[in-house]
Amino acid sequence: MIDGSYGKARDLVWSRADTVVWLDPPFGLMLWRIVRRTVGRVRSGERLWGIQQETLRGSFLSWDSVLLYALRTRPRRVRLYREWLARPEYAHLEVVRLRSQAEIERWLAET
Repeated sequence: MIDGSYGKARDLVWSRADTVVWLDPPFGLMLWRIVRRTVGRVRSGERLWGIQQETLRGSFLSWDSVLLYALRTRPRRVRLYREWLARPEYAHLEVVRLRSQAEIERWLAET
């Protein structure tokens, strides 16, 4: 298993893969999870990558906000995934698009 959606890795990974699992939760759920994780890390003082400590101001009230990033990139990411998966060079892939926690759990139980 590998996260292969990064540009340079995608072509290498997807050309050799047999399945792409696309975790695509509803937008509201995605935002809620971002808020919950970020607030939890701010409260606990947990550091990201061992060096970066989040703040409420930096996470929610700046131009580098994780929420703004999610709002700006989600529509483009969905469009790009559809375009990538429609390419002939990826026709061999089985695409599993999971849109809810229940779908994820059901798929994991079956595999």
